[in-house]
Amino acid sequence: MVRSGVRNLDVAPSMPQRRHTAMTITWAHGARARKSVVTISIVLVVGAAIATGVALTGSSSPDFRTTTAVLADVQQTTSLTGTIEPVTQADLSFATSGTINAVDVTLGQKINEGSVLATLQTESLTAQVDQAESSLDNAKTTLDNDASPGGSMVHIDALTVQSDQSTLNNDQIALSHATVSNQASLSQAQQAVQSAQSILSTATLQLGNDQSSLNAAKAKESVDCQGDALAGSAVCAGDESTVASDQTQVANDQGAAASDQSQLTTMENNVLSTQLRNTETIQQDERQVGIDRAQLNAAESHLSTASSATYSNQLASDRAMVASAENSLVTARQNLADASLISPISGTVVAVNVTAGTSVTAAPSTVGSPSSSGDGPSGPAIEVVSPGTFEVQATATDAQVSTIKISDQAIIIPSGSYTPVLGTVTQVGSFASVSSSGAVTFPVVIGVKGSPKGLYEVVTAQLTLVVLQVKHVLSVASSAVHTLGPRHFVYLIEDDKQVEHQVNVGAIGGQLTQITSGLTAGEKVVLANLSSGISNTTNNNSGFGPCPVGQQCNVRIIGPGGGAITVHGNTGPKGG
Repeated sequence: MVRSGVRNLDVAPSMPQRRHTAMTITWAHGARARKSVVTISIVLVVGAAIATGVALTGSSSPDFRTTTAVLADVQQTTSLTGTIEPVTQADLSFATSGTINAVDVTLGQKINEGSVLATLQTESLTAQVDQAESSLDNAKTTLDNDASPGGSMVHIDALTVQSDQSTLNNDQIALSHATVSNQASLSQAQQAVQSAQSILSTATLQLGNDQSSLNAAKAKESVDCQGDALAGSAVCAGDESTVASDQTQVANDQGAAASDQSQLTTMENNVLSTQLRNTETIQQDERQVGIDRAQLNAAESHLSTASSATYSNQLASDRAMVASAENSLVTARQNLADASLISPISGTVVAVNVTAGTSVTAAPSTVGSPSSSGDGPSGPAIEVVSPGTFEVQATATDAQVSTIKISDQAIIIPSGSYTPVLGTVTQVGSFASVSSSGAVTFPVVIGVKGSPKGLYEVVTAQLTLVVLQVKHVLSVASSAVHTLGPRHFVYLIEDDKQVEHQVNVGAIGGQLTQITSGLTAGEKVVLANLSSGISNTTNNNSGFGPCPVGQQCNVRIIGPGGGAITVHGNTGPKGG
């Protein structure tokens, strides 16, 4: 938000007042020496808003120079220094192991510099890139989580302690409930036994009474039915009927007593099974409570350890994992790029030692005179001879080599010359050299396009490599982006104050830097606080100063790698 009283001098990438410095590269090509012209335009942004000595009047509020986030093309370069060497023969081998997919040249075939001579099967190499990208994403996620307040080890361990304490409380309550429930179920089973015993006792008593009645009836029948002397036939018949009835009753009583005995046995067995089940339930709940206590103790121990700063280096460890994953991804991508065997020179194929389907082992390629070119353990895959060509043998730092790829375009300016020569990266070494001072460098070979004049053996050359080009992406002026360690941020204006705003960046060019997240098109970011003093230091991410119209100027290009090239050219006005 821009408040009133803040004078914003908006410096947009496309200003109406600007000049262009044009460099023209001309070289002979082919038997008829046809001339090809390549013009490299370097835009010099010159406007009233960039002029020094901006007057501040009529306000005590700070004045800011701002720039707008816009969609533009961004080109990232890196600078190297190398030595020009003549090339007559290239003995070429794959820089990564694999199986030959196709051989694209034949013996005696004439080829151009940059031609693909053979390729490897890429399925496994692509899978390695995918795996490396996934590992990097996981490492970044871990770092982001640990860097957030809720992702710290202390916070996580505290949450674990709370969770384990809650689990222990719940399981202790479950144990208590199980004890009460088990006692109730056992009491109910025991009451059922008592009830069955009472019923059986009643049935036994009834059986005894009915048995006595039967015995009495039988005795009476025995007396009354001894002829007709003592009683009549009707009395005897009545006695017999009573005996029969009593016998039926006794049989029923016996059946009831047997059933009640069986029910009692069932109830007694139920008591035993209830006791066994209750014992098992209590033991299981007690074991779970014991496990919960052990987990809680472990969580409390972790929390104590975390609180005592054992994990103080967690973020450093996470960043190391991210760096390792990034290196692995660079290696995997380089291996995938190395699946194409590219000729660093134009010439004639004089040997083809591989065929489709055969396996090859990674080996170094050599480019030089036939006497100095050496073969790998099993000889080069393909040999190319090309008299009269040149290459530049350079070195890159470990930070630079991770951004350089085979086929990257290069601008070569030989020492003592202002005429640029075009080239292409043909080799990126994977084996480092360490100097006596401890500096680590990697070999990089740039093949010179065509056969330009003015190149001499062992002459030093300044190189600018285009390592990344992106089209129509969100970007801001590079001088508006600040870097602190792994963080990148810009300043927005809120309530007349500069407020830091974190962003993620992609390609970093001399003039523009790609913003991958954190800003939207049209937002204004601060270039400078005009109320502060003006520094005399040069920003390594700035591009060029103004060159008077019609004059010749030496333009010094400073890239992200810290190297520089001086280009000689003319300037002229150009409308926006």
